Amino acid sequence: MGKEALTRKYRPQKLDELFNQEHIKKILKNAIKKNRIYHAYLFAGPRGVGKTSTARILAKSLNCVNGPTVEPCGKCKHCVEIANSNSIDVVEIDGASNRGIDEIRSIKEHAIYLPVSARYKVFIIDEVHMLTDQAFNALLKILEEPPPHVVFIFATTAPHKVPKTILSRCQRYDFRLIPKNEIIKRLKWLCENENIEIDEASLELISLKAAGSFRDAESILEQVYSYSGNKIVYKDVRELLGVIPADVFIKFFNYLHKGDTHSLIELLGNVYEEGYDMVEFYNSLVDFTRDILMRMEGVDRRYLSFPSEFVDEISFFQVKTILKILSKILEKEQSIKLSQNPKYILEILVFQLCEILEKDEKLKIVIPEKTEVKPESIEAIVRKIGEKHFIIKSILDQSEIVLSQDSIEIKIPEDLYKTFKEIPEKKEFEINLKNKFKNFKIIFSPFKQKETDPVDILKKHFTIEENHAENSRKNSK
Repeated sequence: MGKEALTRKYRPQKLDELFNQEHIKKILKNAIKKNRIYHAYLFAGPRGVGKTSTARILAKSLNCVNGPTVEPCGKCKHCVEIANSNSIDVVEIDGASNRGIDEIRSIKEHAIYLPVSARYKVFIIDEVHMLTDQAFNALLKILEEPPPHVVFIFATTAPHKVPKTILSRCQRYDFRLIPKNEIIKRLKWLCENENIEIDEASLELISLKAAGSFRDAESILEQVYSYSGNKIVYKDVRELLGVIPADVFIKFFNYLHKGDTHSLIELLGNVYEEGYDMVEFYNSLVDFTRDILMRMEGVDRRYLSFPSEFVDEISFFQVKTILKILSKILEKEQSIKLSQNPKYILEILVFQLCEILEKDEKLKIVIPEKTEVKPESIEAIVRKIGEKHFIIKSILDQSEIVLSQDSIEIKIPEDLYKTFKEIPEKKEFEINLKNKFKNFKIIFSPFKQKETDPVDILKKHFTIEENHAENSRKNSK
């Protein structure tokens, strides 16, 4: 990696290089091609998604010697000066530090004069919402009657703070947060260019911490590179960013399931003594609990905050119990974030969560003896539900169904378990079971079969094939 910062080295220089803002590219390209140049633009959106970069690209497109063009050459005097932020005719102003009426009056005085050498005089005002009311009033006059050679480009992360009188005189473009998967793809490409070796878990964590901002993702990557060198691993990224290990939350829910309040309090104490921020612990606990709920409903791993292999370890709660836990945790958000001792609030939360689970345990509904529902009939119903799909039926024929007071566990042979998880019929089968047995937890687990005679294996294989053929004949009829 060179000495130049990644955010500068890979800053887009043309509209086509803008990252994941296709709607912005299309509108600006069409406007430039048709020479429909407006006098004032407002670029609104979160930090680090390309607002200021787009403003510079637009300034280059308007002032390039080949322009107005959607493909600025990047070599002429104007393109080079704008890229280096030293053009006389393209002025960049920070609205946060130049927010008074005197600064805006200075802009008005300069705007009336023709550009020194460029085609347009462009004023880029970043964080425009920070201007004072008096400054906005001074700006309003020139926006009402703008000189033909002047273009204003405003950038802001808070468009709702910009007066409506200003908004109504601008063309507004809303920039979007960048999806996690797109950030990961871009980071992979960037690492390949910089000869950086990085694992998938590290990329996911960086993209998660970036929260939709690619500039933040680049900054984190550069920071981690300085820490780890050319080989970046998950452990280094986690330590550098101060992320609490997923193992802590796995222990938290294991202790919670057992109702072990003493161990939960000790766990919180260890997290505190290791120097982690307790508010960050709370935020991560919310994310982890939400991930458990999402995985219970079969949500894809790319929508999770934690790696799915960690979240999937927590499979002993029912959906309604996790919903209660998550609701109770979210109730404490404001008090934890405002408290000077968030650890105390978390300790109270632990007792309350254990109380919720204790009540759930007492209120568990079991099948009364008088209903005369026998284990044999439950197993028969499970197999009957599975008969709808020949693949499910064939797998169930080789599986064991184990019943307990509050759960139905279907033990599937190891060699078939992966296939079972991937087939689309699995989701419908699971939903049908949950609807039928609302008082039971449905569990699917792999088990290792004993050594089987080759003849038996062939028999099972032909059974599956026969079921498939029979199903095909029924469908054809």
